[in-house]
Amino acid sequence: MKKKVIFFDLGETLVYRNPSLVNISFRFLKKEGYNIPKKYLSEVLNACALKMRPIVESGKISDSKKWEIYISMVFKKLNIKNKNLMLNLMQHLKKGTSFRLFSDVKKSLIYLKKKGFKLGIISNASPEAENILKRTGIYDIFDSIIISEKVGFEKPDVNIYKKALKTINVLPEETIFVGDNFIADIKGAIKANITPVWLRRKSKNNEFSYDGNTTAKVFKIKDISGLIKLIKKEGWN
Repeated sequence: MKKKVIFFDLGETLVYRNPSLVNISFRFLKKEGYNIPKKYLSEVLNACALKMRPIVESGKISDSKKWEIYISMVFKKLNIKNKNLMLNLMQHLKKGTSFRLFSDVKKSLIYLKKKGFKLGIISNASPEAENILKRTGIYDIFDSIIISEKVGFEKPDVNIYKKALKTINVLPEETIFVGDNFIADIKGAIKANITPVWLRRKSKNNEFSYDGNTTAKVFKIKDISGLIKLIKKEGWN
């Protein structure tokens, strides 16, 4: 079936942290006199991210609250009791000033737009996400921008997908959703009857790119330019 709309996740799908979460955390801690080996810090960040999986699956907690729980868990594991440092780190991460576009994103979005697709964002994020889109120069490309903390629903809650579909007045079967997180992005899209495209990038920031399995048909790509090839192959345009 021909597709009319493509929705994208934001973090680790269109943009990535540079410096990475590990490097940002390492610098913050070192500045305050905590000389924690970077390798160990990375292990702690990943281990705590895995413990966050049930919270992500529930889709009941806001993105800001999830980050608060996560960073608190990391600091507890590191045995750091500096609350001001923890709050400063959370605030810095929330602003998202380190996010950069993946190199293939902008040209791919412009191409898809020229091919007649309407484009949208569905992101579990704070309202700061809009500033990330503006700063990276892609805000005006999108026809719909759905930010979880603005609409009151978190992926994989099916309601955030329904809200997105309504903003563009499109049917689920006419829609593609592209994301890196199997739980939030792919399982959510499947529940909403939207065609799921699972982005499997190689990234330094894959703490929350949870894996998973399903009996549903899931398309896989390695980058956004791969989406263009998939659309041609499946005859979606």
